[in-house]
Amino acid sequence: MSIGYACIITSRPDLRFSTCRLSNASKERLNEIMVGNVAVLDKMIDFNIKNQISLFRISSDVIPFATHPINGIDWQFKYAEQLTKIGLKIKKAGLRVSMHPGQYTVLNSPHQEVVSRAIADIHYHAEFLNALGLDYTHKIILHIGGAYGDKSLAQDRFINNVKYLDSSAKKRLVIENDEKIYSVRDVLNIGMKTGNPCIFDILHHNLNLPSEKKSIVNWIDLFCQTWQEMDGIQKIHYSQQDGSKRRGAHSRTIQHREFLDFYHSLNSPDIDIMLEVKDKEISAIKCINLLMHDASRDKLLQEWHRYRFLVMSRSKGVYDAINRKLVANSDLNMLEFYDFVEDALSKPIQSKQLQQAILSVWSSLEDGATAAEKKRFSLLLLKMNEDKQFKLKMIKWLFAVSLRQEKTDICESYLFLSEYLAIHQN
Repeated sequence: MSIGYACIITSRPDLRFSTCRLSNASKERLNEIMVGNVAVLDKMIDFNIKNQISLFRISSDVIPFATHPINGIDWQFKYAEQLTKIGLKIKKAGLRVSMHPGQYTVLNSPHQEVVSRAIADIHYHAEFLNALGLDYTHKIILHIGGAYGDKSLAQDRFINNVKYLDSSAKKRLVIENDEKIYSVRDVLNIGMKTGNPCIFDILHHNLNLPSEKKSIVNWIDLFCQTWQEMDGIQKIHYSQQDGSKRRGAHSRTIQHREFLDFYHSLNSPDIDIMLEVKDKEISAIKCINLLMHDASRDKLLQEWHRYRFLVMSRSKGVYDAINRKLVANSDLNMLEFYDFVEDALSKPIQSKQLQQAILSVWSSLEDGATAAEKKRFSLLLLKMNEDKQFKLKMIKWLFAVSLRQEKTDICESYLFLSEYLAIHQN
């Protein structure tokens, strides 16, 4: 069993894919972007291996405008060596990757030009996984599409149009239930006709229940029957509803006890779980640690090192409680640790505590800082006390300084997730 996340490493803002406007997409610019993106993907794979994350969804954006005529670069040939090396690294580590074309890749559209573009896009994703040298356990996930006023006819179009995919794309394609139109029963019926494996998405299912009454575990077991040996072990999507947002919005983080209840309800542990959640790898690492039977104290200390400044910024009480237990070398386990963390992160940011966290980070950077950086820090510290917008500027700047100084332990702090999790708004 593997647990993973999709596309972005939220705790590493230095690892981001680049793109450009179509109007600026010259051959030189596209080549520059693709070289950088392939290098970023390589570092992402390294990050996952280092953190024992063996399930990862690769962004479609590695190759910008991949199916557009403006990108005439033969990227499969030009970057063959780099992609092959990444693929070998993936295989050696036992990592399983996937890709997920976007919402405009609609195979069952009534408009032929839309279908043609969808086929081209699916082929691009298959070609990318092929360029990595990966077998057919590495999948391309696709939704069925729209109903277009006649759901039965739309399903038939999907089934028919799958036939126009090339062999590699067909073997990689898996289909997923959605939150509005195609339920788990619809997807199972379609998958049986096309021969493609089906991915069960728990949040989509909860929002789009079929008339047929079965438990989630029973549906997962039915979906398992669509996965053949060539496809690898069954994969599902797990997410939780963000209670403060629209129906279907993914939660900021995975509530760990709710996840554990779900996991322990499964009939078989032979399943790969892709987490769809805002904090991405952070929840993945959390869930992986919770399922480790022999999580060491070193692993616990590593997690605390990542969380400590973020926890400090929200709750001095929780910060002190965790520290006391660690200093006392008590029997603090992962479950209790994440209970503490979840409690802290449920609280609003405290300006005084955030300043203390920032000063703690700066104490690790000050000796290696330039005179200009020391002056800049003092200015930002003054400004952030006057204007909350400078909180985010300070945090971004501290990350840049830690990156320049190659302070890996500081770079990995979850305090730098502030922009993504919007804690600076408090």
